[in-house]
Amino acid sequence: MSTSAHTVFHPRAFRRTPHRCAIWSTRRRPRPWHALSFIFPGAPYVERLRHKIAISAALTGITAAVVGVIANLALYFAEHTMFARTFTWGWGPFSIQLPETGTISPIALVITVAALVMTFVLEWPMLRILGICAVLGVATVLL
Repeated sequence: MSTSAHTVFHPRAFRRTPHRCAIWSTRRRPRPWHALSFIFPGAPYVERLRHKIAISAALTGITAAVVGVIANLALYFAEHTMFARTFTWGWGPFSIQLPETGTISPIALVITVAALVMTFVLEWPMLRILGICAVLGVATVLL
């Protein structure tokens, strides 16, 4: 590596610009501190972007798209976990995959309802809920 490239990708160069931080963190093997070394120098830059209306609107649109993708995945996994079979219903150019209601898994339904109660009624931390649901899932397979 040449001297100038070494200067650009050196950890002390993070103070110069967030862009160099991003380049440096993607060019190296991932380490746990890389995320922090990118977030801390980049946070003030992103905070300044929040006050620019055009960029803020674009970031809001990107956030909405990401939330939509996550919700779509959640529904897909819930449908294929709780129902053994699905069918495709179509109308013109539109189609949707629907579950066959007779193929519902009662065990998966009980674990889902328990997770919803722990999340919204009891307001437990997510790691505790995931741990309990994982133990319930393993227990149903082993018993």
